[in-house]
Amino acid sequence: MELGLIKEALDMAKEAKKVASWKQVGDLALTLGYFEEAELCFVEAKDVSSLFLLYTSTDNREGLQKLQTMASQMGESNLNFMSNLLLVYFHGTYNGQIE
Repeated sequence: MELGLIKEALDMAKEAKKVASWKQVGDLALTLGYFEEAELCFVEAKDVSSLFLLYTSTDNREGLQKLQTMASQMGESNLNFMSNLLLVYFHGTYNGQIE
């Protein structure tokens, strides 16, 4: 039942086309444990802080790599650095994009 409500909320966020709607649905999905739906919402909202929380909490290396690139493009130096630091520290992966 909860997943049905999340899917309905996702449809509403798509129609509204507002960052606040994506963030709200993402927060709800994250709270209920629907991580894929939460990720979709946070990417749409360009909510790099929530993506960092999600990816670090779920040990999502690929997500951290995408986040590092996104943070770099958005000028979010702290998240860019932290994403790369965690990738190197926990996964031994460095993509050379710390700016």
